[in-house]
Amino acid sequence: TDTIDPDLHAALSSPSAECNFVGFIRVANQETSPLSSATPCLGTVDDISALINAHDLHEIILAVEPSSLSTGQRMLLAHSCWQLGTQLTMVSPLY
Repeated sequence: TDTIDPDLHAALSSPSAECNFVGFIRVANQETSPLSSATPCLGTVDDISALINAHDLHEIILAVEPSSLSTGQRMLLAHSCWQLGTQLTMVSPLY
């Protein structure tokens, strides 16, 4: 099973980092994640608006294989972030 590199997790969680890594949001059909053992799962992509509000998220970094999200899920994610003023950054998967 893949796991997140402990040094990467420490760097993202460090007070000197420009971000506060609070957890990950899983794709609804994804059973496990390499992040599972290192940080909490906040919920699923389908609950994005509630998660943004509950955790006061200012930025979401989307690092998933493009095929893991349907077009509808990507549109919902982008629209929800736009409506709530949360920055959405899309990058290649980190793991």
